[in-house]
Amino acid sequence: MNEYLNALRDAWRRLTAFVNDRRGPARRPVTPGTPRPVADPAERTTVVARADDSISSVVRRLEAAPTRQVVLVVPREARALRDPAAWPHVAAVAKRNSLRLGIVAARGDVRSYARQNGLSSAASVGSVVRSPHHRVRMGDREFYVPRMAWGPLIRGAVLVVGLWVLGLVACNTIPSAEVVIVPASEEMTATLRVRLNPIANTPDIELAIQPATSFKHTFTHTIAIVTSGEVEVPDERATVILEFANATEEDVLISAGAEIDDESGITFATDGDVTIIAGETASTGATAVLAGTLGNVPASTLILSGDLPTGITVTNPTDATGGTDKLVPAVSEEDVAQVNRIADEVLRRIGERELEAAVIGGTVFPQTVAVSIFSREPLSNLGDPTEVFLVDYTAIISALVVTEEEAIATADAVLLAHLGIGQALLPGSSSARLENARIEGNSVTVDLIATGLVADLVDTQLVRDAIKGDSPDQARREIQDLLPLEGPARIELRPGIIPWRWLPRNADRITITYAGPASLLPDTEDDEDDTPAGLLTTGASVTATPTATATPTAIATAAP
Repeated sequence: MNEYLNALRDAWRRLTAFVNDRRGPARRPVTPGTPRPVADPAERTTVVARADDSISSVVRRLEAAPTRQVVLVVPREARALRDPAAWPHVAAVAKRNSLRLGIVAARGDVRSYARQNGLSSAASVGSVVRSPHHRVRMGDREFYVPRMAWGPLIRGAVLVVGLWVLGLVACNTIPSAEVVIVPASEEMTATLRVRLNPIANTPDIELAIQPATSFKHTFTHTIAIVTSGEVEVPDERATVILEFANATEEDVLISAGAEIDDESGITFATDGDVTIIAGETASTGATAVLAGTLGNVPASTLILSGDLPTGITVTNPTDATGGTDKLVPAVSEEDVAQVNRIADEVLRRIGERELEAAVIGGTVFPQTVAVSIFSREPLSNLGDPTEVFLVDYTAIISALVVTEEEAIATADAVLLAHLGIGQALLPGSSSARLENARIEGNSVTVDLIATGLVADLVDTQLVRDAIKGDSPDQARREIQDLLPLEGPARIELRPGIIPWRWLPRNADRITITYAGPASLLPDTEDDEDDTPAGLLTTGASVTATPTATATPTAIATAAP
C-alpha cells in the first residue's frame, strides 16, 4: 500500500513539474487602458530523472538545459541518483555551467547527498525554488511584482534594536560617579597613655600599645684633643773638621757631599770639594746629615767611608759640635686616657644629632638612645710629637622612633573608640602629639593626644536617590539643600574618557564619600623632595613632640 502511495505521489510531482514547465503566460487581446500581463522573470527548466536514467544521461540533460535556473526532480525509482558517488558529478556540471541547480527528492538520503555536495534540496518545487517576484491577480489578469527583501530589513531592525539595548545597558552599568562631601563637623580630642612596642605592627587600644620603629644609624666621627706630653726632637745639626791623608802617588779630588761615618752610624757630609796632593794631607768642613745632639761625636771617630778611593784615609782631629735638641708637644698616656673617657659622651651627642637629621616626620625618644663603638683608629701613637691627638671612631646609634604614619594610625583608633552612635571620623582630619615620655620598668610610655573632626552620619541612599540622573551642577544644589556641608560637593564621573553630562540613573553606581576640610583646599605642587615622611637617611631634624597628620583612605564610622 505504501509503495502504491509513493508511486502515485511521484507521478503527481512529475505531472506538476511538466505542466509548470510547459505553461506560459495567459494571452488575451490587449484592451486600451488595461495593463499588459508580464511573464514571470524567474525562468527555469525542470529536469525529471527517469528510472532508466544513468548518471551520464542526467548530466547530459542538465548541460542541455536552456536556462541557468534548473530544478532536478528525483523520483524514488531513479536508482542512479541513489548512489552517493553520483552527486559529485551533478555538482561539478552545475558549477561548470554556472547553473542555479535545485534538487527535489522524496527520499531524505538523496536530499542529504545533494546538500553534502553544496546543492540546495527540498521535498517540493516551491521550497527549493523561490521566485523573486510576487504573482498578483487583478480580475482575470496576473502581474508579477518584485518581492520585498525582508532579510536586510530584518537584519537592520535587529541591529538597531541591539544597539539600543546595548546603549541602554551601557548607560546603566558603565558610568559611575563618586561624590565627595565635607559635612559640618566638630573637633574631638582624646588622650591615651601608650607603651612603645617595636615588634607590633598595628596599634592595640585595649592593651595601649603604640607601634614604634627600632632605628639604627651608622656614623663616623673624629675626636681631637690638645696633647699634654713633651718629647725631645732634633733641632740643629753638628759640624766638624775632617782631615784627609793621601798615601798614593797621585792627587785625589774629594767632591762635596762625600759621606763619612763613625762606627755607630752617625754620618757627616763634606761641605765642599777638596784636593789632596799625593803624599800629603788636606782638611775640610763637614756637617751631620741628621740634626740633634747625636751628631756631637768625639774626636778620631769619623774614620769610615765608602766614597773614598783606595789609599785615602780620614779622621776628625777634634770633637764635633753644634748639634742640639728641643722639647715639643707629644701624645702622653694621659691624653690616651682622656680620649677614652670622653668618647662615649661625645659619640652620644654626635649620634643624637645624626639621628635627628636622619628621621623626618617622626619622634625620637632620647630615653632609648644607645651608642655602640664599632671601631677605634688613633692617628698618632703614644709619644709621637704632635700638638693634637686625633682618634677616628665608627659607631652605631639606635633608638625607638614613632613615625608619622604610626602615630596617625593610633590616633585614628583612639578617636574611633570614643565615637558615638551615628558619628563618623572625617578622613584626613586626625592629628597626634606624643608627650611626657618616660621609662616605666622595661618599657617606654608616652601620652598620645589624638585630635580629629567628627560628623554625624547621613542617609547616603537618600542622597543617591535624589541625585541619580541629574547633571553635576543640579546634583550639587540638591546635596547642598539636603545636607549641612562645609563646602560644595565634588563630583567625579567615570570613566573619564567619555564626557558624561549626567550622573548614572542607577543609584547603586553612585558612591558617597566623606572627606575632611583639607579636601576643599586647592591642589598645590609637590615639593621637589617627594620622599615620604618617615625614616630617611638625610633631612632636617625633628622636634621632641611633633604633630603628625595623614590622610587615611577609608571612612571611619562608629559601630551601632
